[in-house]
Amino acid sequence: MSKYQNAGLPKVLLVHPGTQHAPRLAAELYRRGLLGEFWSGFSCGEDVAWLRVLPERWRLRLGGRICRGVPDRMIRCRPLLEWAALRAMRKGRRGEDAFYDRNRRFQECIPQSALARTGAVAGFDTSSWILVQRCQRAGIPFVLEQTVAHPAPKQRVLAEASRQFPEWAEKDPQRPPRMLEAERIEHMLADRILVGSGYCRDSLMEEGVEPEKIVVNPYGIENTSAAEGSWAARDCFNRPLRFVFLGFLSLRKGVPLLLEAWQKAGLRDAELVLAGGVRDEHRKLLPQTGNVRYAGFVPRSNVPRFLAEHDVYVLPSYSEGFPISMLEALSAGLPVITTEVGADAVDGGKNGFVVPLGDVDVLVERLRWFSANRDKIGAMSEAAIAKAQEFTWERYGERWEAMLQELGE
Repeated sequence: MSKYQNAGLPKVLLVHPGTQHAPRLAAELYRRGLLGEFWSGFSCGEDVAWLRVLPERWRLRLGGRICRGVPDRMIRCRPLLEWAALRAMRKGRRGEDAFYDRNRRFQECIPQSALARTGAVAGFDTSSWILVQRCQRAGIPFVLEQTVAHPAPKQRVLAEASRQFPEWAEKDPQRPPRMLEAERIEHMLADRILVGSGYCRDSLMEEGVEPEKIVVNPYGIENTSAAEGSWAARDCFNRPLRFVFLGFLSLRKGVPLLLEAWQKAGLRDAELVLAGGVRDEHRKLLPQTGNVRYAGFVPRSNVPRFLAEHDVYVLPSYSEGFPISMLEALSAGLPVITTEVGADAVDGGKNGFVVPLGDVDVLVERLRWFSANRDKIGAMSEAAIAKAQEFTWERYGERWEAMLQELGE
C-alpha cells in the first residue's frame, strides 16, 4: 500500500490504448494511493501468475508493458483493438489511420460505470478527444498528457528542413485533418495539460493553448550506475573521440543536419556513431566509409552499456516532447549537444550545449569545441551524471500529485 496520505485527493482513471510511459504513471499514482484503474490496450501487473513462468527473453520483450508495483487487478485490457490495428498496418493501411481507429474504439469501449467510479481522468494526446468530451458532460476533471510538441510548429519547421534536405523528406508529413481536430478538442477541453519540456509548452502556447492549463513535468529514467558511466575510465586521449546519436534516424531527429555538420567540421581524430532504426530509403543516405559508422538498432536493455562506450551525445532534433535518450546519455556520463528540445536538462557549458534549431554552423562549432577541449570533458561528464539524477520517475510522480492537489482546490 502507498506510504503517501492522499485520502482527500481524487482517484485517477488512467487511460492509454498503447504504452509510452503510461505504465510508469500508473505505478507512481498507485504508490501514492491515487490510482483508481488503468485501462490499457495490453499491460499487466507484476503479480500475474503467467509472468513468473515466462522465459526471460519474453519478459524483456514485454518491457514497458509490465506495470511494476501495480496489482494486476487494477488493470483493464483491450488487446484485440491493438491487434486489429497492427493487422491493418501489415495489410498496407497507413499507421496514423489504423491507430486513429484503434484510439477511437478504445475510448468508446470504456464504460460509463468506470467514469462514475473516479474523481479524475488522465489520458494521452491523440487518444483522448472522445474521452475528454465524456468527462466534460459528466463534470469530471480531465488531465491530458501531451507527449509531443504541438503539430503546427512541428510541420512548419519540418517543411523548411525538407526543403533543405529533400532526400530525407517524409513521403506524407502532413497530419490528417481529423487528427488535428482531435488534438484541438483535447487542448480546448482538458482541465490541465502536462508536458515534458519547456519546448513542448511553448509550442502549445504559440498555437493559442491557455498558458494556465499547462504544467511542465519532465519524465524520468531508470537509475543506472554512475560508475558504469564514469568518463575517467574511457581515456579518449589515446583514441578517436566518440560522438554518438541514438534514436530513429530521420529528418525530425536532425540526422541529415548532423551529417552535414560532421562533414563540415572535418574532425580527423574523432568518429560519429549513429544508432537506431532507419527507413530503407534513408539507410542508403548514410555514409559507408570514413569516420561515420551505423551501429544498427540497440535493444533497450543494452542502451546504458552502449552509451557508456562513447564520449559525447548529439541530438540536433527539430521537434520532441522530451528526449528520454538524452537523459540516458547524461546518466551514462555523456555531455550533450542538443537543440532547444532538450534545453530543460542542459546547463550551458557545464554538461553540454544547446544549439539553435537547424543551425549547422553552430553545430559545427560545438563538435569542434569538444574535439579541441578533451581535457574538459571529464568535469562535464560528472556534471552530466549529477544532472540526470534530477530526472526520476519519483519526482515525476511528485509533480503529478502536486498538480492533483492544485486541481482539487
